[in-house]
Amino acid sequence: MTEAMHLVLVVEDDPALQSVLRTLFEANGYRFVAASIAAGGIRDARLYNPDVVIVDLGLPDRDGLEVIRGIRLWSQMPIVVLSARGQEKDKIAALDLGADDYVAKPFAVGELLARIRAALRRAAPVAAGDLWPLWAQLGTLPVLAIRGALSDILSASTFARMQREKPDLLPLTVASRGHVPLLDEPECLAAIDAFVARVAY
Repeated sequence: MTEAMHLVLVVEDDPALQSVLRTLFEANGYRFVAASIAAGGIRDARLYNPDVVIVDLGLPDRDGLEVIRGIRLWSQMPIVVLSARGQEKDKIAALDLGADDYVAKPFAVGELLARIRAALRRAAPVAAGDLWPLWAQLGTLPVLAIRGALSDILSASTFARMQREKPDLLPLTVASRGHVPLLDEPECLAAIDAFVARVAY
């Protein structure tokens, strides 16, 4: 996905700031949608499935923390808080609920754009061809299972059971197998999905 295709959802009740952010993001090649209340932000996150959400904490209908909580019930899309609340407790609360970053108002335009780019990079799907360096770093730690365009990190307990019961599905370590399986093959994906579905995380 190119930067020009990224969709940004801004949940911000200040019309003037909404306008500034729209101009900023569209000038930098992003698509832009906005909501003025928390309920609208949660609704639009489902409706538009944006690549990144920017949320203010001081919204008129409810706290912006509720937007983070609502989105995290079903999605891991990047969330960046943009708020005048600069106290440590506010940052901790937002990050603990699942925000990926926190930018305090007033903000520097360049820094905000850089943090959005960083959040998008962290959320980018892992291609099968990119797995070898990841495997080399992970070693004996839980490994990545690629399913479609998404990647899931298996829990340690699930990985341990897979080692015992289905060692053919995943390489146990870099040293023991020395190659990356073709996890995008339908048979392998189906086997992994079936195994994970019956194992409690």
